[in-house]
Amino acid sequence: MAAHFVKAPNVIGWQTDNEFGHPFCYCEGCQAAFRIGLRARYGTLEALNRCWGTHFWGHKVQDWQEIVIPDNEQRHNPSACLDCTGTTPG
Repeated sequence: MAAHFVKAPNVIGWQTDNEFGHPFCYCEGCQAAFRIGLRARYGTLEALNRCWGTHFWGHKVQDWQEIVIPDNEQRHNPSACLDCTGTTPG
């Protein structure tokens, strides 16, 4: 199929899987980088909790070390999932 469409002007790329951006890395280094990025974005845990709506979801964060990169295996706060993808919540 790729050979057939190689010169088609309306085909700009070829994807061989069904998901962009996977697999994510969940190593401790990436977890730490995620927390650093959140701290740079929000500044304080109070601001992060307010933006993530943790009072509603029952996920109030009391220490930066509690935060993990959201994965598909666990239920996570939707705003945390948006921060993981780089989308600015709210």
